[in-house]
Amino acid sequence: MSYANNLPMRDTRERERHDSSSTFFGAGRSSAELLRSPATPGVAGYNRQSFYVQPERVEPVRWGGSEADEEKGFGLAGKGEDGDETDVYADFNNAGRRLVPLGDAGTGRPTGAAPARPQYSASPFIPPTSSLLPGAQEGGPMEYVTVPTLGPDWHADELREMTRKGRTEARFAARARKWRAWIRDEEGVFGKWGRRKSLVWAMFALACVVGILLAILLPRVPDIQLYGNEPLSSPANASTDSAFFRVPANFSFASTLALQVDTSSQVALPLQMTSLWATVWDTDTNVAVGTGSMDAFSVPAKQYTPIELPLLFQYAAVNASDATWAAFRNACSYEWTGTTRPGLNLRLQIFMKIAGLIPSYQTAVSLSSVPCPIVLPENAA
Repeated sequence: MSYANNLPMRDTRERERHDSSSTFFGAGRSSAELLRSPATPGVAGYNRQSFYVQPERVEPVRWGGSEADEEKGFGLAGKGEDGDETDVYADFNNAGRRLVPLGDAGTGRPTGAAPARPQYSASPFIPPTSSLLPGAQEGGPMEYVTVPTLGPDWHADELREMTRKGRTEARFAARARKWRAWIRDEEGVFGKWGRRKSLVWAMFALACVVGILLAILLPRVPDIQLYGNEPLSSPANASTDSAFFRVPANFSFASTLALQVDTSSQVALPLQMTSLWATVWDTDTNVAVGTGSMDAFSVPAKQYTPIELPLLFQYAAVNASDATWAAFRNACSYEWTGTTRPGLNLRLQIFMKIAGLIPSYQTAVSLSSVPCPIVLPENAA
């Protein structure tokens, strides 16, 4: 019995590609390709590309039932339902002669067939000895690492870092990390420079330099004292500027107070006085009776420098019985022969502003029984 394969061969290039897996799992089959067009004819299980024993023979090879088997004297497997000599159910019912002997069962090869030709040529595997494969030994088993599947391109924390809030948090975290590293003396302010120990020494050296500069450049408050035995003196135009009146009781006259400025505490630079002013008080009655002021001036360091402070005595009372007016009237009266004028008890409160120092400083000078700087005429009231 001959099985002729008269069906036209199907070109695999014409097979429709339904999805990405249809070309991966093998050639097209009518039993599997359910989506194939019904008009496309199927092919037999054997063709010239898959059968390797006899390329010119494309019918299924059976153990018996073929012309060659009949010539060799083999009978058919059995009779079919129609009374013919072919039983197509013999293989499934385990009846009749087997198509393939037990020795080659499952291989599809008859007994005595030539061994299968290898499809690929492979050389023996030699494991590499590179350091990139830790654990691989010469001739030892290879350890294969399972690469995990690829996940999403961006993680949640990476997406958060792309926002403004995330960048702000990252900056704060970096600052906190640098601060902790500096506290632990692991990092410096400028890389390896500016660690805690070196920074402490630098601050100490800077404090020493600043202290030396302040000791040299910072001005000191001077000491002001009276100068000479008669500090109060009358100016050249005292006659025209002085006036005493009983009604109403008042007086007004100019004077000059001799002072000396002690700058022994000043180190090197001259002392710059931006302004100096004073108030004169009567210590007996505790009443302000005069004022004085000076413009900016300079005094050298570590010296006693005399200065003259101009004063203007002014006072007004209700009547001539006022104690302050009477004391100044008696101290400044005309000096008759054989008489002695009483002195004045004054307190001078001095205020000064020094260049380089923010606040104003004050000091006080007392004058006890100091003679009046002017002399009234004989006919003074």
